[in-house]
Amino acid sequence: MNLIDRYIFAVQQYTPAAQQQSVADDLRDHLENEVDALSDGQPTEQEVAGLLRRFGSPEQVAQRYAPRPQPVKPEQMPKYMLVLRYVIAIAFGLTLIKSYFTVIASESFHLSQFISQFIVRFIDLGLFGFAVVTLIFWALNLRPQPQDQWDPQSLPEAGRPWQRISLSDIVSDIAEGIFILLLLWYNVWGPEVLSAYNDSVMIAPALADWRIGLSVLVVVAIAKQIWLLRTPYWTARLLRINLFISAIYVVVFGYLASLSEFIIFGSQATLWLSPDWINQLIRGLLALVAVIYLVKIVRDGRRLWLLRQST
Repeated sequence: MNLIDRYIFAVQQYTPAAQQQSVADDLRDHLENEVDALSDGQPTEQEVAGLLRRFGSPEQVAQRYAPRPQPVKPEQMPKYMLVLRYVIAIAFGLTLIKSYFTVIASESFHLSQFISQFIVRFIDLGLFGFAVVTLIFWALNLRPQPQDQWDPQSLPEAGRPWQRISLSDIVSDIAEGIFILLLLWYNVWGPEVLSAYNDSVMIAPALADWRIGLSVLVVVAIAKQIWLLRTPYWTARLLRINLFISAIYVVVFGYLASLSEFIIFGSQATLWLSPDWINQLIRGLLALVAVIYLVKIVRDGRRLWLLRQST
């Protein structure tokens, strides 16, 4: 039994002091029952070793008795990885934009310098995003988990696979909203780049007039998506809200795409791309966003019609 004693003692080293005795007693009873079933209660040391090997390492067994808090629980890992992918994608996009503005503000362009600065900035911002996401999941795990109180009557009718909102759609919409907010308030989080322009580059006044109102709308849209994490099913009310938000997005982004100048470059600006080409690219991207939300209006309008037909 010396091997059993050594095994139990090793398990105790991985458990809190207040639980060590109770863990040892329970584990000993369990192991002795298993040993009695081996070779009529007269097992060899090799047989006992095989039993303990199947039972698990001392650290694994201690984890079963006294689970240590983990930053991310195994059942939350798919959500965690999905959120992390979108955060890294946002970090990549913001780093690309920031690096681009740095290039057009400089007097010369060196590809090697651009790549090295981009990599350093992306790693820095990506690590920051990774830390923030991990801390958020860790903080959520510290809260006591309430009993599952979902209502079966809230489930949608069978045969409507489109009525369930996938987690990837929710997270992508939240990431999209955060990205738009960061672009709208670039002068807040990227002042060291903007300072290189002095007065030679500025955002069009028409965009500045829309910035606060559009920011409020984006925040509302993000709040709606976060609420959908609790009830990921389309209802008539949610579809009407989505139609309203999408319609405003179509108007706003369509108007911004019609501007002749999205970014105004003064005579002092040093550019390696023409101002017309830059503004044309931005207008094209804004028009594409407007078209995407127009398609969403058609999609959600059809879904709302289907829901009304079934009631």
